[in-house]
Amino acid sequence: MLGWTATARRQRPEPVSAPPRQAFTAPNPASKSATSHHTEATRPSSRPVNPPTDAPHPAAASSAQVDSPPPPTARTTSTTTTRPAQVRRPPAPATGFNLAGRHYPIRPFAGIGRVPGDGYVYEWTALPGHYLIEYTGAAHAALAFVERGSAITVDGHTYHVTKILDRVPNDEAAIDTLTTARAALGGISFQTCVPQGDSRESPLTLYFAQ
Repeated sequence: MLGWTATARRQRPEPVSAPPRQAFTAPNPASKSATSHHTEATRPSSRPVNPPTDAPHPAAASSAQVDSPPPPTARTTSTTTTRPAQVRRPPAPATGFNLAGRHYPIRPFAGIGRVPGDGYVYEWTALPGHYLIEYTGAAHAALAFVERGSAITVDGHTYHVTKILDRVPNDEAAIDTLTTARAALGGISFQTCVPQGDSRESPLTLYFAQ
């Protein structure tokens, strides 16, 4: 009996010790509050953030932009120069003798002596391009407006007066004076006479135009 008892005691398992019980510690209210505040501070807020009260409302800002006056712009000063209207004269006829804006038809004249005092200008056949204007004719009055530089249009071609010889004796020497000047200057020539009031031949005025 003793032997069985000893053997039985050796086979009995050792008692398992329970884990040590941890001491209960009451939570600290201050530590909990600090943890809660820390959590709230780090957690992003889901509430919309209201804009500052000083910021203008979008509608008000848009209205301000519409109602605000435009920025000043630099003023430019422009000067307009008005040119006087030019008076256009009608073109000279393609035929005839034209001076001082007046037109006279041309007729030929042969020989020597006086030409008729009418509304024509006569071309001397002995010297083509030389024209005779009678003192009593219609064209004589227009000669008062002719001077050096005046335009003379004959049969559509325009010449300008370059030389005027006054009080040329009306004799055979006048023909030499006329032909010599024409040969030197070219162009055309015309003449008229100036009455003296007596029986003597009236002196001539010779015009040369190129």
